[in-house]
Amino acid sequence: MPEGAGERIEGRMHGQGNVDEMLAIWHLTPVDENRTIAKLELLIVPKLPLPGSVVTPELEYASDQAVSAMRDRTEAQSRGAQTEHRQDTAAN
Repeated sequence: MPEGAGERIEGRMHGQGNVDEMLAIWHLTPVDENRTIAKLELLIVPKLPLPGSVVTPELEYASDQAVSAMRDRTEAQSRGAQTEHRQDTAAN
């Protein structure tokens, strides 16, 4: 859904594995033609009553993995698009 100059993407999951509820919200804000700021909000409610000292490191790890995977995927797509553009330009 649109959010100012950017976009907001939400995902929810209920009752899978050891997670009672999960909410992930990505905020994507374009900086220029080649760069976008991506922010992730992640809420995880475990099924078991665990102290924050146990949950927080796991949440930090999950957030890091999600942001790193998004970065890797978008950079790979960007490199692929640049390669296609160079091939099209060279063919013409």
